[in-house]
Amino acid sequence: MSGYAKPGLTLSGEGAQLRADESGRRQLVLDGIQGYAATPGSAMDETGSFTISARVRVDSAGWAAKPSGYRAIAAGQKLADESSWALVLRKIDQDVSVWSFEKTVVDAAGKVTERVVVQADNIMEPSEFDTPIHVSGMYDAAATTSGEPDASGKLKLYIGNSPQNENPHAGRTSQAQGTGELAVGRGADGGTMDHYLPGGLDRLRIWTGAMTANGLAQELESGAAG
Repeated sequence: MSGYAKPGLTLSGEGAQLRADESGRRQLVLDGIQGYAATPGSAMDETGSFTISARVRVDSAGWAAKPSGYRAIAAGQKLADESSWALVLRKIDQDVSVWSFEKTVVDAAGKVTERVVVQADNIMEPSEFDTPIHVSGMYDAAATTSGEPDASGKLKLYIGNSPQNENPHAGRTSQAQGTGELAVGRGADGGTMDHYLPGGLDRLRIWTGAMTANGLAQELESGAAG
């Protein structure tokens, strides 16, 4: 994670390990059942622009064991019983899985009032399992939509350095700030705190501000080498 004076992630008691791969790079290995890593509190100001980028490996055998409709959260920030933002892999059926970047607003009672999703153009290919891929989400708070004065902001999703579908607007007439745990490998959704990811991560970066496509490409290149 980038340096915003936040504490490091703490591993869950079971199902999460730190290991070194063949190149000596440390990676967080998750069993997809109870393993995750988390730290308290919010990571940044979510009412303004921000960027999330994770280098994720999804275990093909662990994912095959998940039922259709399963949602795994690679990284997210808790807000009441939901995730205020999350990088999500959804298993539509046994042969179709797709990444998305999501942002959620809840009311004072914790009920979802707005959920905005930008989804990848293509399904996750078999070659993308069991190997690290970069998944990045951006929220550009300054972006506006013509003809919709009450809705501002745009969500963007990148797989590697390839831009995916961009939602027309964030649909947000209110703001949300996650204050619960920042976690990788699990998250909150629909009042349930699980959504475990089988596989692991070896890099998670968070920035204030919406990164440009060129800036993201440079970051991914440096991350692949480091």
